[in-house]
Amino acid sequence: MRWDAVPTSGALELLGYRATLWRDEKDRGGVGQCATTTETTCTIEVGKEDGTFLVSVRARNSFGWSDTSSPRTKVARD
Repeated sequence: MRWDAVPTSGALELLGYRATLWRDEKDRGGVGQCATTTETTCTIEVGKEDGTFLVSVRARNSFGWSDTSSPRTKVARD
């Protein structure tokens, strides 16, 4: 999956992203995660599960992790 970079004023260095894949809006555990440094793409392995999933992304800087993106965005398995 690929996402747009977080807008920044340039004051804090971006340290990374974490994307989480979900089955639905109410899913609390997630199907899988991937993390990157400054790349805006990563792969989450879901085995043989089919269907449509939702994804959320968080960004990290020296102060910590951002809130999770909301709403979760629909993605289809390739």
